[in-house]
Amino acid sequence: MSNLQDKAVAELVVLRSLQNRVGDWHRQRFPAAEMEYVALKTCEEVGELASAVLGLVGTNSAIGKGDVAGEAADVVICIMVLLDRWYPVSLFGAVEAKLAILNDLNSGHRSAFDATLSNSTTNDAGIRLKENNGHL
Repeated sequence: MSNLQDKAVAELVVLRSLQNRVGDWHRQRFPAAEMEYVALKTCEEVGELASAVLGLVGTNSAIGKGDVAGEAADVVICIMVLLDRWYPVSLFGAVEAKLAILNDLNSGHRSAFDATLSNSTTNDAGIRLKENNGHL
């Protein structure tokens, strides 16, 4: 294996360990939790992330205030819990597999045919925004 491959494998091991620690924490803190609740909690956290992003980009500062990185971490934690407790799957291994599909122009996945963000603009914070039917 090359150094790059060794590093990638080591990173996946660390990330899997993190997922296991998050799952262990959740099992200890919420032993009776149900999968459906964690899935709904994930949706709630995604909404909080969206609200924080909206506050950052200034599209509606009345609803969006918050820490984007912190809210993103909450989403990832919920997903890690869901996978670690009820599915024997590494989140980051699944991301690696999905990324391979997305990068394969012959995969048939719609993102393989999507142009890059050629119709995009950047806000004051340097965040790239994609235009959608004339709306950002």
